[in-house]
Amino acid sequence: MKLLARVSLAAASNLHSEKKWKGFPLLMIIIFVALFVGCAMSLLRIMLPTAATLNQGWMRSMIGENKVNLVSEPAEQEERYYSPAALGFGENETRSTESTLICDNSSYRTDVCIMKGDIRTHSASSTLFLVSGTPGSGPQEQEQKFKIKPCTRKWDNKTMASVKEVSLERLTDPAHAPQCQVTHSVPALVFSTGGYTGNLFHDFTDVIVPLFIASYHLKGQVVFIIVNHKRWWTAKFGDIIRQLSFYDILDFTEEITPETHCFPEAIIGLRFHEDLWVNPALTPYKHTITDFQKMLSRAFEEDGNKKRSTFQYPLLKSQAPKLVLIGRNRSRVFLNQKEIVELAEKVGFRVIVVSPNVNTQMKEMYRIINSCDVFMGIHGAALTHFLFLPPGGVFVQVVPLGIGWASRTFFRKPAMKMDSISYLEYQILPQESSLYDEYPKDHPYLRNPKSVNVKGWEATKKVYLDNQNVKLQLPRLERMFVKALHLIHSTSNVN
Repeated sequence: MKLLARVSLAAASNLHSEKKWKGFPLLMIIIFVALFVGCAMSLLRIMLPTAATLNQGWMRSMIGENKVNLVSEPAEQEERYYSPAALGFGENETRSTESTLICDNSSYRTDVCIMKGDIRTHSASSTLFLVSGTPGSGPQEQEQKFKIKPCTRKWDNKTMASVKEVSLERLTDPAHAPQCQVTHSVPALVFSTGGYTGNLFHDFTDVIVPLFIASYHLKGQVVFIIVNHKRWWTAKFGDIIRQLSFYDILDFTEEITPETHCFPEAIIGLRFHEDLWVNPALTPYKHTITDFQKMLSRAFEEDGNKKRSTFQYPLLKSQAPKLVLIGRNRSRVFLNQKEIVELAEKVGFRVIVVSPNVNTQMKEMYRIINSCDVFMGIHGAALTHFLFLPPGGVFVQVVPLGIGWASRTFFRKPAMKMDSISYLEYQILPQESSLYDEYPKDHPYLRNPKSVNVKGWEATKKVYLDNQNVKLQLPRLERMFVKALHLIHSTSNVN
């Protein structure tokens, strides 16, 4: 604008000079050009957002507040990949000061809190302190106190009663804070391995998948602090944990971790999307269940890019596709398992029967499932292994009487949303259930399972999970096997 003023003054001076009157047309052109450039610059300032505005919009887009598409992510945001916004908190929930303590209690599944600043652990009281004052300065900010149980089964009062509570407290007087003994330059992530861990389905849906959601974007630069720590659990899933954190686990008990550990940031609690599912719209960098499976591949294979399954290339006539059948020993047993295996072999499968238990090595199960073409089993926690299927695999769930809701929610829904595998379902008829021989044919257990379901999970579990076996009708099953075989061939031909 200063340039425009100078040009205008020069023009005025020339207008009053008879000697330079002949240059008037040229001066007028210069004036018009200067005015045009000045107006254009003013309009651009109004219409184009600043870099800060773009960054704010990009952060909001990660938590679904609006849609802003940038060609590349801002470099400064890439460095702050554990910011509150990246973890699902909006800008209006974050503080502009260096110290932050905010909590989100809106989900029925889980609570999540974020701390940023001078964070210090105190395992004896299960507390994380945020020190925001300076020595001798007295109270500068309002003190805050929160209590949180970092478990993803918030709605389950029975489970939550056994989960250890963690206290979060802002201290405005540093004199009252424990002194740092171990200082970290990366954030902490606090979660619980309490609840139903030990059941493979709950291991994955309640802890491992939410842990992936909360930490994968941190690229290993995070320290896990575990309450209700079960050493056998972290030993069993150690290969996965080491993919998500490059640091030693801290057991949040005074006996195991008496030292005061200090962190620049902390995330307390895990986000939950759906059972066995990662919603890319709710993750910081649009991560998906496919990214989760790739992480499993790196965890369990020496070469994460190794192709193991026969359907990843055209099937050879001499190479029969492999079917892995999950065998059970107590309830929901295949009463005619021998005939099922023989039928599968007749159709053209090589069959492997496995019966995993709590002591089964995850790496071994991954090797078996990731090298098969069809994975089949009756509804139960072991079906969680379908996550190990390689691209093009077929997952067959046998659904007993009375388990419709659970089978749909826990396995069918996530499996059918996966583009990499096919899902087939064998729903048994009343006469295929062992209950058919135990109760009159018009009994509600057989005729109206929903009348049991409405009584609650415990009633459903007692009748249909704990006291039911199945005997599949071979003609029906053969049609299922043939369909699975066609899916395998169609996938292999595409690849």
